[in-house]
Amino acid sequence: MASLGVTDALLGILCNEWVVPRLFRPDHQLEPAQRILVDAMLVGVGATLYLARHHARYVNVILAGHTLVYGLTTSELVLRRLEIRSHFTSDGRPAIRVSETFHHDFVPNRTFTTYISPLDGDWGSSENKINGLGIRGPEIPPKRRDEFRVLLLGDSFIEADEIPYPLTVGQELTRLLRNPRVRVLQYGMFGWSPLLELNWIVKRGLVLEPDVIVLFLCINDFYRASSGWSDASYTREAIFDTRGLPIEFKVVNTTRRPWNDLLIVERLRALFRFWRQGPPRSLTQGELDKLLQIDASRLDVELEHSIPRELETRSLLIDIIKLARPATSWDEETLQTVGITIRYLDIMERILREQRVRLIITLIPDGWNVSPRDNLEGRKRYALSGVIVPMGGIEEIIRRFCRNKGVEYVDLHAILTAEEAKGDQPLYLSVDGHWNPRGHQVVAKALYDLFSKRRL
Repeated sequence: MASLGVTDALLGILCNEWVVPRLFRPDHQLEPAQRILVDAMLVGVGATLYLARHHARYVNVILAGHTLVYGLTTSELVLRRLEIRSHFTSDGRPAIRVSETFHHDFVPNRTFTTYISPLDGDWGSSENKINGLGIRGPEIPPKRRDEFRVLLLGDSFIEADEIPYPLTVGQELTRLLRNPRVRVLQYGMFGWSPLLELNWIVKRGLVLEPDVIVLFLCINDFYRASSGWSDASYTREAIFDTRGLPIEFKVVNTTRRPWNDLLIVERLRALFRFWRQGPPRSLTQGELDKLLQIDASRLDVELEHSIPRELETRSLLIDIIKLARPATSWDEETLQTVGITIRYLDIMERILREQRVRLIITLIPDGWNVSPRDNLEGRKRYALSGVIVPMGGIEEIIRRFCRNKGVEYVDLHAILTAEEAKGDQPLYLSVDGHWNPRGHQVVAKALYDLFSKRRL
């Protein structure tokens, strides 16, 4: 027993510290704190076996614990070996970086592959080549004297790393225009919002000399700071100059307990939640409509009663519902949060007007805004299966901003809803939730029609 304890501890630590780092890609390995945790578990098991050498009656219990620890450790290593992580190169280097300049962006000159669920399509994966400017796609040559440039700018819908590059909205628009004088540029980054997009325009985008910028807004741009991935959240991390432009970002790294990011812990928690609660119950259309129409003074009580506290996406669902309510019934927090983004849009419009760059704005609808069959699987996480969420107050506010500033607004909700009504096929990926290739085609056609009317 004593020999087994000492051997266990030594071999376990040798494997964890020397063998595993040589067998696994960098992005599949344990974090330093997690490795220390595993080492401590191995030493603990070994010490327990050693100290119990004179207590034979505890042998079976100790060996059971020994088997459990090694079983969990082996399962974690197997899960990491099998895990396919997005935004990592084939040799395990990250393709996304935390940046003081841009908050987070692509690492230039790297290539990564994004894999999709079989429920989303039959292409399996898409290759993403990042050029020297940190933009997906080929290198961008200097602008020709007679060239007209259109820049599509947004978040993960425009990043579209799950879609083969030739099928993305920018490439589809290029084919429709069939004009060698026009170059369509497309830059999207997951989680970006108008503050980060304004920052990128000033520091890099204007260098590309666009004549038109189409800004794709998303509802998560307007979430509360506590929900993350929003202007309210990024504002807390930004340092501004006297003009209200971001100088740099001090990205906050939240401290997490090392076991929270273990894959085996994540799987066991999911199994426990499913065993305890069963599959999450979605809101009915009647329940949703009630939350959208109820008096603001009673909303928080109704949200507390209607949305289970155990729902993983509870905070995001509350944001979605609040922003879908008529703007006249918004609470003070929602008004202030949306006001943050409107302020950045105002600065962006002024700068682009001064640079003689035309700005066009659109608000991307999610699948649950368009049809019950769009994002069929992914929407279950938000308890929104089988319902339609109106664009609501947030679209009212954006339209009003565009009218006041003389900025053209593209109503993608009406366009996508009309296309969906034809009944051909969904426009959003079932699991992932972003546009499928057909969705990219429809949006490209909408932009083509707009530019054709304006004689681009």
